[in-house]
Amino acid sequence: MVRISILALLALICTGTADEYQSAKRKALLIETDKVPPKGSVVFTLGEVNAYAAEEARQEVPEGLRSPSITLGPGTVRGSAMIDFAKVQTARGNPPNMLLAWMLRGERQVTVDVAVQSSNGTARIDVQSVTIGSATLSGRALDLVIEYYVMPRFPDAAIGRPFQLRHNIQQAAVSPSGVTFTFGAAPAR
Repeated sequence: MVRISILALLALICTGTADEYQSAKRKALLIETDKVPPKGSVVFTLGEVNAYAAEEARQEVPEGLRSPSITLGPGTVRGSAMIDFAKVQTARGNPPNMLLAWMLRGERQVTVDVAVQSSNGTARIDVQSVTIGSATLSGRALDLVIEYYVMPRFPDAAIGRPFQLRHNIQQAAVSPSGVTFTFGAAPAR
C-alpha cells in the first residue's frame, strides 16, 4: 500500500482535523483501489497529511505518543512529538531491554528529519537525523533506533534504499504545502 511506503512514516508525527482526515482517506482509497485516471494526480494538503497521519498514529501508537506536529519542505519532512519509548514498546507487549529502557526512559521530545526523493515509479526515504531530547542520533545509534523501533512496526519499510511505488504512481513530490502523487499512463495489458 502506498501509505506504508510514504504516509505511514508520517503517521508517527502528525495532527489535523476530522474533515481533513475524511478527505485524505477518500484520496488514499482512490489510490489504493487504482481509481486515479492515467496521467492524473492526487494532492494531499498539509492539513490532510497531518489529519490522516494523526489518526493512523493513534491506531498504531495508542500509548506513549503526544503533541505530534509535522512540517513539510521541498523534498523533506520534519516530524516531532513527545514520545515515551518504554510505554510504546511495553504497550506492544515487547518491553525494551534494561539498557535501552534506562537510556530512553521517560517522555522525550523527538524530532525526525527525512529526505524524500521520487521519480520514474520509485522513491527513496533517507533519515537525515533523529533528535531525542538534546541528543542527535547518527551512525550506529541511529541504526539501532531504526532497527528496534521502526522496522519491527513497519517491517516492509524501505529506509535508505529505493523502492518501487505501487498503483501506477510515477512520483511522490513533497513540498511545503503538501504531497502530490503523479500517476503514469495506463499500464499495458
